[in-house]
Amino acid sequence: YREFYQCDVDVIGSKSQVNELELVQIVDKVFGLLDVNVLVKINNRKVLTGFAEICGFPDKVVDITVAIDKLDKIGLESVEEEMREKGLTDGAIAVIEQILKLSGSTSEKLASMRSLMNGGSASGLVSETGLKGLDELEELFGLIDAAGVKCPVEIDLSLARGLNYYTGAIFEVKAVDFQIGSICGGGRYDNLTGIFGLPDMSGVGISFGADRIYDVLKGLDKFPKSLASSTTLLFACMGAEELRYVLPVAAALRSEGVSVEVYPEPSKLKKQFDYAEKKSIPFLSINGGNEAEAGTIQLKNLTTGEQKSFSKADISGMKAFMNM
Repeated sequence: YREFYQCDVDVIGSKSQVNELELVQIVDKVFGLLDVNVLVKINNRKVLTGFAEICGFPDKVVDITVAIDKLDKIGLESVEEEMREKGLTDGAIAVIEQILKLSGSTSEKLASMRSLMNGGSASGLVSETGLKGLDELEELFGLIDAAGVKCPVEIDLSLARGLNYYTGAIFEVKAVDFQIGSICGGGRYDNLTGIFGLPDMSGVGISFGADRIYDVLKGLDKFPKSLASSTTLLFACMGAEELRYVLPVAAALRSEGVSVEVYPEPSKLKKQFDYAEKKSIPFLSINGGNEAEAGTIQLKNLTTGEQKSFSKADISGMKAFMNM
């Protein structure tokens, strides 16, 4: 996924965490409609800053963040080795390890973190920034609980998202039943808009990874069968003369909003039937010399088997037959 499409949802100009809640609700709604089970993971950038402060290396916050962001990929030992290479002492690494190994419910994790940020770690250092981040997490999870979000949402203290412009809540969304990286991600940014001429304008946003979501839907066979085809009517091709006969009718139906496809070349009828069935096209029109001579168009409902003949000019009648 070195090149990819994504769909962003952003709210600019408000610091209220109701906006973070609404992003979680959007994720919940979208993947509920797609029938994909997801897990939303949340952390806070201020808490990550608190990591660096209580381990005694406030100037190493970027190095620490980059390292722990790789925890899922390379494991704890490799993360610790990377932090060691960046100059952190074994004592500092032990404090971070203590944090990363915290378990329990959201409230239990928040309580344990509050103790550590308030001087309860081996270093005895206090991080006001980290405590502020915990306050924000507690508020956000309270909003999520009150709103009745259906998909599971958990605090993940190893979640870092390597982009350093985040300043508050950070999000990642994982597909529960399909092995793939995060399919959504985002967070709160207080300073990013400054480079676009909007200083002091807080924002929060989340991105949906279209390519990965497509792979999840395909892998789990979740594409709705009703979307298998966007075509309503297929005109079979019986020959060059017959093709010229139906082309004006196809154009007239299209101008009336009917999605029409004309089979491009003469082929056996079975092959054209199979094509319509494979694409879940509900209506088929087969017109030969007799129809051309009579000035009629035959339509067949492939679901019910009902077949009816129409005057070539009776576009409204054809639409009614197709329930349009």
